Amino acid sequence: MTIPWKSFLALLGLIAIVSICPVFAEGASDSSIQAGEADSPVLSYQVGAFLDKNNAERFAADLFKSSFYGYVDQKTVHGRIFWAVTVKAPPNPFENFQEELLDAGYPSFPIR
Repeated sequence: MTIPWKSFLALLGLIAIVSICPVFAEGASDSSIQAGEADSPVLSYQVGAFLDKNNAERFAADLFKSSFYGYVDQKTVHGRIFWAVTVKAPPNPFENFQEELLDAGYPSFPIR
């Protein structure tokens, strides 16, 4: 049985997000972000984190093919360099962008 590479990368990205998301969210708790507090809106969604910059850039290119603009940003977590792939949230607060990402096969984590 072969696993489509897009699903595999999304799974790896989800594993990386779950393991390092508190650092990427700069100490914010999940509940405060997901509750959509008016004083601190979600500005973007992290859809992946990679040790290899080339893999992050390929993932961002795949996002672009799916009509999402992802950018690659270097993050240092506990002395280790990661390349985070992030998608900026649209300005419309009534749009459920995280659900759109998930429907396209990209699990995400909201960050400020």
